[in-house]
Amino acid sequence: DLDDLQEVAAENEEERRREAERAERIIFEEREHFDGWMVTLQAVPTIRDLRRRVEEIRQAELERYSGRLGLDDEQAEAIEKLTRGIVNKIMHAPISRLLTQARHIAARIEKELGCETELVILRTTGDRIQDRSLAKIGGKGLFVKEIEEALLDGRADVAVHSAKDVPAKIAEGCVLAAYPERVDPRDAL
Repeated sequence: DLDDLQEVAAENEEERRREAERAERIIFEEREHFDGWMVTLQAVPTIRDLRRRVEEIRQAELERYSGRLGLDDEQAEAIEKLTRGIVNKIMHAPISRLLTQARHIAARIEKELGCETELVILRTTGDRIQDRSLAKIGGKGLFVKEIEEALLDGRADVAVHSAKDVPAKIAEGCVLAAYPERVDPRDAL
């Protein structure tokens, strides 16, 4: 009967609409995941440089003490594995947090202000200089100079950065507008 056929067609249409909405949600979630992954790729050079520098320090310390300790090959290999494991464990949390805080702030901006955000990763002079004392070549300002320039020339509208690296006097035209809640105050250690 025609009425039954129309009812079945309407039910099928409603089911297809629900499935289409579900498919759109899946696509949106996967796009968000992919976009986040793409942003992490921008941080790879910084992470690689940081790991390289920490590994250089580890190797230098091992060389400095290896002669003094009088270790045989087996003991030296054990110390090598031990120190490599320690470095990996120490480096894991800061590397994981590099983008987590920026993503969190971006999500808050999107939710609270209803606008789209895009993360722009900047490597500052302070990030790049690993072989000299920063105090001798410019201090904390080396970590924010490029960030301030990006804000002032319009490449960025908002910056997320660790307060410990922000000097007391910031560039004219820049303001400290917000401080997010600190998750764990012990992370300063």
